[in-house]
Amino acid sequence: MTLLAKPDPVRRIIPGPLYLLLLTASLSWLVAQDDGPPPQGEPTEIYRLVYQAALADSVITPDEQLMLETLQQALGLHRNEVDQAVGEVGPLQPPRLQSNGRWTLMAQNMAWGVGLYGWGIPFVLDVQDFKWYIGSEMFSLGGALYLTWQFTEGLDLPESRSQMQRFGGLVGLHYGVALGTLVKLRGRSGVFLLMAAVPTGSWVGDRLYRSWRPSTGQAYALALHGELGRSVMGQVYRAAVAQPKEPANIWYGEDYKAYERDLDDWSRLQLVFQVSGYPVGLYLGRRYYGQRQYSFGDAMMLTLGRGGGALYGLLLADLAGLEFGEQDNAWRWVTIGGGLSGLVGMDRYIQGWDYTFGQAAIMALGGAAGGAFALGFGFIIEAEGDFFEVAAIVGSLAGFGLTRTIVSPAPEYLGGGNSQKAPNVELAISPLITAGSILPALSVGLRW
Repeated sequence: MTLLAKPDPVRRIIPGPLYLLLLTASLSWLVAQDDGPPPQGEPTEIYRLVYQAALADSVITPDEQLMLETLQQALGLHRNEVDQAVGEVGPLQPPRLQSNGRWTLMAQNMAWGVGLYGWGIPFVLDVQDFKWYIGSEMFSLGGALYLTWQFTEGLDLPESRSQMQRFGGLVGLHYGVALGTLVKLRGRSGVFLLMAAVPTGSWVGDRLYRSWRPSTGQAYALALHGELGRSVMGQVYRAAVAQPKEPANIWYGEDYKAYERDLDDWSRLQLVFQVSGYPVGLYLGRRYYGQRQYSFGDAMMLTLGRGGGALYGLLLADLAGLEFGEQDNAWRWVTIGGGLSGLVGMDRYIQGWDYTFGQAAIMALGGAAGGAFALGFGFIIEAEGDFFEVAAIVGSLAGFGLTRTIVSPAPEYLGGGNSQKAPNVELAISPLITAGSILPALSVGLRW
């Protein structure tokens, strides 16, 4: 963004020698300093106004602090003047608490209450009367709302923090399933492990949020990367260790019992490999994309890219004549590779822009409409062969591209220390005629 002063037409009115005299006097007045702080003047007022604007959100970001330090040097302000200007604005106020992630956390905990704890608690307690299961479901639904409300009272809870807790709970559940399967915990012990794993995962997700401080879009993107890591590691295990084949004799004999034992061992190790992919995906996602300033709409665009890439991968594989067997891992590699390609491609596509959720939804609808239009045209002309696969790909991409021409996302905000350039301050001094008087005027141009 650039704020530059327009050329002053006064120079055309004032003769050249007089203009140079005024300019020299103005420069001398601006840079003259002695051992003590100079008297308060217009540069101090400029610094105070800029500091007040930077403090509008109650937080001075690293970029804003760098800009203020550069402005202080450009204006030649003494430290005492800076302290005085800051004191006039007021000290830093604590950031205002955010609560836009509160309702999603409530909905998440209510879902956990109905889906796990409502029936899990009486099951672990070995309650036989079925009425307690129904009552516990209702109690868990209402209690989750009340307890979450009490717990989040006065808590800073943006949507990014809620998302990290939500994703952490899901990962914790998956780890609980893997651990219970690995050590062969069944029945009440297995359910108790799951009920303990969910809050543990939420706690770990909250710790990661407080350590990384992701934006809302970054939190959703991290979940995408973690889930992609899980898929890749599970597929790596499938490729390295062949799944046991069912014996030809389906009767329950010794061969079938041995097959079941081998399949059980194979499934347990597969779960271990899958859950090991979560930290790998999170690490790589943050390592290579952690500095992206994703908005929530950007995260939805990334989700669209991954889903579309997986679909295009299957369509292209069908065009190439690749046949998928019942236990063939080729289709899994195609969907994973297509999804990863779509995710990376969409990241490049949205770079430099901040999409809203509505704009991301319109882009998805535009792609779907383009694909449907092309498929409908194929039915009308009674096309055959591979026409429909090609039409689905070309039509959806055309619809996506045409929709982009009517969607105007905002330029990406390079904040939070992610900007690659330090702010630059440009000063321009020109005389100004006010009420018959000639005064030196200072214009400040900020570029970042």
